[in-house]
Amino acid sequence: MSGRKSVMLTLSQSDRELILEHGYPFPKLRKELNSIRESRDDVAVPCERYELVQLLGDLARSINDCEDDDLQLLLDELYVGIASETGEF
Repeated sequence: MSGRKSVMLTLSQSDRELILEHGYPFPKLRKELNSIRESRDDVAVPCERYELVQLLGDLARSINDCEDDDLQLLLDELYVGIASETGEF
């Protein structure tokens, strides 16, 4: 893990929706995601490293608990994308 305290996540509209519904983001990140909810563009969103680690853990839990194969695949792709982009993989 890098020594940086925060990272920028580049998220599509569908990524943001998945995080809001299945990633259980902290209030700061939730507020940021809600403020750009209607944007159809990919948007760079700041995230504290601690929040990122928790987000990835919560996404992993949602992936493991998911009974919908299509949703599970989407969540897994999101997890891998975020982890790879931020060096947490």
